[in-house]
Amino acid sequence: ELAAAFQVFNQYTQRLEESYNQLQKRVKEIDKEMALANARLKDKVQELDSLTKYLNNLLSSIHSGVIAVNMERKVSTINKAAEKILKLTNSDSAGKQVEEIFKNSDGSTSLLLLALEKKKDYIDVERKIVTRQGVVKWVESSVSLIKDANENTIGAVEVFRDLSEIRELEKRLRSADKLAALGAMAASI
Repeated sequence: ELAAAFQVFNQYTQRLEESYNQLQKRVKEIDKEMALANARLKDKVQELDSLTKYLNNLLSSIHSGVIAVNMERKVSTINKAAEKILKLTNSDSAGKQVEEIFKNSDGSTSLLLLALEKKKDYIDVERKIVTRQGVVKWVESSVSLIKDANENTIGAVEVFRDLSEIRELEKRLRSADKLAALGAMAASI
């Protein structure tokens, strides 16, 4: 009976050893799969990082101001041109409500917020805005809604350019024209 128990014990030990070897083999297979998955994941992370850097460089290379807001009306993205036009720094604007950064000079609703409220794009709208420092500027803006893959609105983006210099030059030109007309009238008299 002891011999039979010893034989059963040996059989269980042998089966246990075989199971352990199979388990070791499976662990090695899983390790290989994990290493491959990690390598693919690392490549994707590098690809996303490269794409992010490219898009940030692209955004900062644009000479027009670009501001994006989310549905909570908070600034999610602002480029260097917008910071320059509005005399801001990224830390001044990131995460702030858009109304804290600039507003329409007549007190009406910001074009970004109007686009979110009405679910409508606005193209080439000229208006006067007031910056955080109280400086009035003429800008020409286009606002588009930002949508996700399911066509749900997730924010809005405004692209604008400063027309203040152009307006000042137009004003000077009108003054010069008036002076020229006045001079011509005085000369004819």
